[in-house]
Amino acid sequence: MLAVAVAVCSSVLTGCGAPTVAIDDYSIAASDTAQCRSLIAAMPGEVATQGRRVVEPTTSHIDDYSAVWGDPVIAMKCGLAAPAGYIPVDGDLVVDGITWRPLQLSHGYQFFAQGLVVPLSVTVPSEYAPETNALADISPALAKYVKP
Repeated sequence: MLAVAVAVCSSVLTGCGAPTVAIDDYSIAASDTAQCRSLIAAMPGEVATQGRRVVEPTTSHIDDYSAVWGDPVIAMKCGLAAPAGYIPVDGDLVVDGITWRPLQLSHGYQFFAQGLVVPLSVTVPSEYAPETNALADISPALAKYVKP
């Protein structure tokens, strides 16, 4: 009986027992690290009905600045800004007071939050269409990170 309870507890803490998720490494400004750690810690346990998973630790500690949910993975990368000069063809989106700049990918969208104290990117695969639903789960947790 105890073994079953431990197994259930483990599954809840690691996204149903799923292995860690490796994400592409990226650069983050040293000035953004503290805010990004705080922002990532504030993210919900579920996005687009998908449970949060564990980002594979890296030597650059990118796992401290990233969050992932589901399979295929919805990936949040704190400290990652939109490409310089990028303006979306269809304009920005506003979800729960947060402005997002969408970039259509071959298999989903990458959204870049605007007006936060740190750059933020969220990639949502097309399996979760409409991809903006994921933003509705994330945006409320970002309110305290909007620039004054």
